[in-house]
Amino acid sequence: MMRRTTRGIWRRVAYRSTVVASILVWTVTSGCATRPTKSDERPSVVERVPYRTFERSADVRSGFAPIEVRLARAPEVAQVWPNSVFEGLGAGAGLTAVGAGVTLLNPLAGAAVVGGVILTPALAIMGVMNASTRKAIITALQEVDFPRRLQDAIQSRLAASATGRTDHTMKLEVLVQGYGFFDGGGPEGLDYCFSFDGELTVTAADGVLYQERVFMEPYKRSLDVPPPRCTRFDKFGEDDGRLGRETLEEASEVMAAVIVRRLGVNR
Repeated sequence: MMRRTTRGIWRRVAYRSTVVASILVWTVTSGCATRPTKSDERPSVVERVPYRTFERSADVRSGFAPIEVRLARAPEVAQVWPNSVFEGLGAGAGLTAVGAGVTLLNPLAGAAVVGGVILTPALAIMGVMNASTRKAIITALQEVDFPRRLQDAIQSRLAASATGRTDHTMKLEVLVQGYGFFDGGGPEGLDYCFSFDGELTVTAADGVLYQERVFMEPYKRSLDVPPPRCTRFDKFGEDDGRLGRETLEEASEVMAAVIVRRLGVNR
């Protein structure tokens, strides 16, 4: 009787082990074992954010003597998984170890070991590619001074449209709350997008005259802002980050045009 009870217990343990091993293999092979990101609970629709324009006297067309673009925090790049060869090797080795332990309890669960052995080099290679792409994008962010380009583009557009006097008491400040390349929530996480979040403030001697946010994000955009550029993560890093640099340069011009229009200058 004791033998039958013990045998039943081991059978239940083996069955549960098989299920656990199968889930582990399915999770890794289907791409579900990704690093959590801020877009894991992504909305189903794009939030379109309304905005106000700056209402001021028509004779103050260029308006702003000081123009400053400041950065609230450093630009960011999405975390991908595996993020390095070591994470890839570790994930594959971990799956193999789990599979080996499960196989000792139930030889039928040996597929977990095979899956781990097969996936280990693939995950390691993926980690190398992701690390190389990430490095190229970070280099692009370092080479393209986005805040400076944005400030220069705003000044150029305002100067080209100046038709009246300049009020030297007014100051335009753009505080860049954040920008970079993030998981845009595409199919199976394949799409990554440039994102921008900024705050416009116009001040004068008597205080704040105008303050408004501007968004260019995959699921949150101001009504006057076009969609951000999105593509596969590796595309942004190809050719030493060529597309990443182009995206940053293009975005600085787009955001400058949006900001200048909000200030009442049609250019």
